[in-house]
Amino acid sequence: TAAQSLGRINWAESAVFVVFDERTLGVANPFVDLDVPSPAPPSLPSPPSPPPAPKAPPNPPPPPFHPTTPAVDVSTFEFVEQWDLSESSKAEDLSGVAIIPGGAGDIDSIIFCNNNPLNSDVAKGDEKLVRLFEYTLPTPSSPPKLMRMVRMDGFDDVEGLALVEKTSTGVRLVVTEEGRLNLVLITLPLMGAADGVVVEATVDYAAVPPEDMYAVSLVDDAKSTNRGLEGVAYDPAGFFYTLTEELPMRVLRVDMRTRETVLLFSGPPRLASGEVFDTTSDQALLSGVATDIAGMTYDYKSRSLIFVSHEGIDDGSIGPATVFTSDLSGKLLSGPLKLQGAQPEGIVMKDASTMYIIGEPAEVQMYVSKKAGVLASPPPPSSPLRGDCPPGCLATRRLLFASRPKECPAHCEPVP
Repeated sequence: TAAQSLGRINWAESAVFVVFDERTLGVANPFVDLDVPSPAPPSLPSPPSPPPAPKAPPNPPPPPFHPTTPAVDVSTFEFVEQWDLSESSKAEDLSGVAIIPGGAGDIDSIIFCNNNPLNSDVAKGDEKLVRLFEYTLPTPSSPPKLMRMVRMDGFDDVEGLALVEKTSTGVRLVVTEEGRLNLVLITLPLMGAADGVVVEATVDYAAVPPEDMYAVSLVDDAKSTNRGLEGVAYDPAGFFYTLTEELPMRVLRVDMRTRETVLLFSGPPRLASGEVFDTTSDQALLSGVATDIAGMTYDYKSRSLIFVSHEGIDDGSIGPATVFTSDLSGKLLSGPLKLQGAQPEGIVMKDASTMYIIGEPAEVQMYVSKKAGVLASPPPPSSPLRGDCPPGCLATRRLLFASRPKECPAHCEPVP
């Protein structure tokens, strides 16, 4: 048989085993001198492992926020008063501005930055020193008082400024560096009560930790002669908004978690000779309500942006400056409101009815909404604001006008 030709057949206990000769097949005999164990019972399969839980993002984005109030209607605002700060400090070329609630004890304060001061008596190398100036928040009955000057050692041209957070120990601010395209977070200690003593402080650029610096990408590839960052605004949802002034006007959003820059909307790259804005457009930066944007602030409750333009509307001339509002898609919501002043550069809202404008060289203006009733009627005869002004006139602390009727003395203004 085939088995016999390949090897030997052993008969034992009715079982048949075929054993092959290793000499015939050239392989070892597996049954020689082996104690073959009994086969182990088959093992049951292990239950499948549960799938791993998805990893949560380190900083999940906040839930979407829906506006709870309508946007500020800037067309309802009227000029109240203007203050010149050049006499009280070396403030010059003011640009960014923020209000610090309770910044001076129980008194609100207002803080400005200066951009490339031209006549500063303090220089660091070949670079003029950038500084912040903090004053008590002015009102018609209380002029601003200088509280603090802050040296910004090593900072580039600082154009924008916004309040991020106030704690029990300090104030967190964000500033823009125009040339470096940076947003930088800085911290200042809280001020005490405004006692007339001017405090001097220093913020060193070299000491700012990397996590407090945000590099901004201009996103598009438009060729521009003014590519630097100007204004900045803070959104408690975890974003910064910043802008470039012109050619083109851009509004950018920086995510504080991912550090990603997104272009929200922009104006035309450059208008050709004889070309005009599209006045029928509902997009603020395309409609001609402004030919540049110099500063901005953000209203969290209405999720809208409020801009100041020192060139104003597209009417063939430079100025007067204007203020207007848009939503986050760039749709025009209100304005433009024409402003006074030489060159407004920054804007901040104390509340929905009180607006402060700062500008070059060193002026602060206050505007109040007519809806608030502040300007609805002159003060009563017993008001100390009337002083010894004749009938039909008010003290200059109340209102300022470009022209003064002869019937009102030098310290008085006409009743509106």
